Amino acid sequence: MKNVPVILAVCMLLFSSLDVHGTPHGGGPAQCCFQYRTSPLPKKNVVKVQHTSRQCSMVGFVFTMKEGVKLCVNPNQSWVKVIIALHMKTITPGPG
Repeated sequence: MKNVPVILAVCMLLFSSLDVHGTPHGGGPAQCCFQYRTSPLPKKNVVKVQHTSRQCSMVGFVFTMKEGVKLCVNPNQSWVKVIIALHMKTITPGPG
């Protein structure tokens, strides 16, 4: 019975290390879409366009609105393609 505290301490250490690896920064995608916004958004209110990770189950884009709200959209919808194209034009190539 003298080993019980040691065994408990080792188990707690193992479980705490599992928790660290299970955080969002532990190798999984940072942002995924699970549902799409279907109604069109005003182009002028979209301030940022981000593609979701290839690790996500659904392909999508995340539009960040002026208010800071992030919305998932379907890249196959025509209104989404227009907004993405507008944002691609505003991206300037970096040096090198």
